[in-house]
Amino acid sequence: MHKLFVLALSLVAFAAPAAADYPERPIRLIVPYPPGGPNDTIARMLSEKLSQSLKGTVFVENRAGGAGNLAMTLTARAEPDGYTAVIPSVSYVTNPTLFSKISYKLEDLKAISLLAKGPIVLMASPSLGVKTVPELIALAKKKPGQIDFGSGGVGSTSHLSGELLRQLAGIDIQHVPYSGTGDLISDLMAGRVPLYFMSPLVARQYMKGGKLVALATTAPKRVEGWLDTPTMAETLPDFVVETWHPMVVPAKTPQAVIDTLSKHASQAIKSKDVTSRLISLGYSPVGSSPKEAEAYIAGETARWVRSSRKPTSRSIEVSPRSRRAPGPGNAKCRLRDAERAGVLSSADAGGSTIRQRFYSLISLKGRDGGD
Repeated sequence: MHKLFVLALSLVAFAAPAAADYPERPIRLIVPYPPGGPNDTIARMLSEKLSQSLKGTVFVENRAGGAGNLAMTLTARAEPDGYTAVIPSVSYVTNPTLFSKISYKLEDLKAISLLAKGPIVLMASPSLGVKTVPELIALAKKKPGQIDFGSGGVGSTSHLSGELLRQLAGIDIQHVPYSGTGDLISDLMAGRVPLYFMSPLVARQYMKGGKLVALATTAPKRVEGWLDTPTMAETLPDFVVETWHPMVVPAKTPQAVIDTLSKHASQAIKSKDVTSRLISLGYSPVGSSPKEAEAYIAGETARWVRSSRKPTSRSIEVSPRSRRAPGPGNAKCRLRDAERAGVLSSADAGGSTIRQRFYSLISLKGRDGGD
C-alpha cells in the first residue's frame, strides 16, 4: 500500500508541472485554407495575442486541401498535447455528411472556444456592371448559364450561398470552386469570375478605389460596419447565412491544457483591439468556454446532419455543372487533387453524390450559424 501511495504521489508530481509549465514549446495553429481568408485573419490576430499572454510562440500554419478536410485530419491525428489546434469553419461538421470518403471523425476533435461569427458579403467585379442584387438577378435571367460565382471549395459557405442564390432567385449561375481565396480574389478583380460570397473580414479592403462592389450581406438585418450595404433578405426574404469559427484540438487533449488554452483564446478575442476590429468588419466576437462551444456546435451539427438527410420542400440542389476555375487559379482547384489526397472520392468529385446528400444544409429562416 505504501509503495502504491508513493507511486501515486510521484505521478501527480510528474503531471502537475506539465500543465503548470504549458506551453514549453511552440503551439501550431492550423488554418485549413491559404493565407488571406477569414480563418487566416482570425488565426493571425489570435496567434499574436496568445504569444503574448502565454509567453511562448504561437504560429500559424496554412494547410489547404480537400475542402478543409486535410487540416482537420492533421489535427485529429496530432498528439493530443495542446501543441496543435485548428481554426476551421462550419465545413468541418458538414463535410462528413457531404463527402463519402473522409479521414477524420467529429468525435476525434474537440472545440475549446467559439471565437467569432458573422455574415458574408456578396462581392461583384465592376466589369459585371451591376450594383444591386435586383440588377444582378435581372442580368442573370437575361444571360442564363453565362455568369459564374467563385467559392473557396465544394461545401464552403461561399458555395452554399451561391447555390442558395441560384435557387431562391430562380437564376442559372455556375459554380467555380477554388482551393482558397488568393487566386479567386485575383480572378474576381480581373472579371474572370464576376461573383463571390466573401467574408467581411477580407472584403472591406477591396472596396477601396472601386476594386470590387459590395452588393449585399447575408445577415438577417444590416450590421455594424456595413450599414450602407443592403442585406440579401431585402430582396430575397429567405436569404440568411452566417458563419462561425471555433478553435479545435484533438479530442484527448488533457482538460487542464484545454482550460488554459481556451481561457487565453477567449481573453484574446475579447481584447479591446481585436473586438473593435472584428465588429468594424461586420463580425461578432464570442470567445466562449469549452462547454459553451461544444454545446453550440453540437446543436449546429445536429441541424446540418438532420437537414442533409431529410429532403424538404425548400431543399437546395447543387448545380451539376460546376466549372473549373479559369485563368491563373485553374491549377489549384481541381477536385481530383483532393481525391488523390484521400479526402474525396471519385463519386464526390463527379458531383452527383454531393447533390444527392445536399438537400438543405442551410435553414432558410432564423439561422444563427453557417459555414
